[in-house]
Amino acid sequence: MVVWVVVSPEVTAFLLEPTRSGQVPRDFFAKGSEGIVNVDRYAGYLGLLGSEWRLQLAYCWSHQRRDFINLGKALPAGELGRAMGGADQRALCPQWATAPG
Repeated sequence: MVVWVVVSPEVTAFLLEPTRSGQVPRDFFAKGSEGIVNVDRYAGYLGLLGSEWRLQLAYCWSHQRRDFINLGKALPAGELGRAMGGADQRALCPQWATAPG
């Protein structure tokens, strides 16, 4: 079971669902909903970027931190700063390349 938490200025809703499928938020959010959805980089959530909603995906900082740690481990000592300074940040992580904006 997966617990989904949806927060608005008026209410906090806890949804207990059998799956983390992208279909869960698509069914929950009314057409025209707008706001920020904090997600991991599961591709199923990209469906929330369709024209039916005005939602933005905010990727989990813990997952992004892991990317930087892995990148740092893969590079020789002292190279992470140089790699970041001259790189298109979307090229550092394939999932970022599919993110909007």
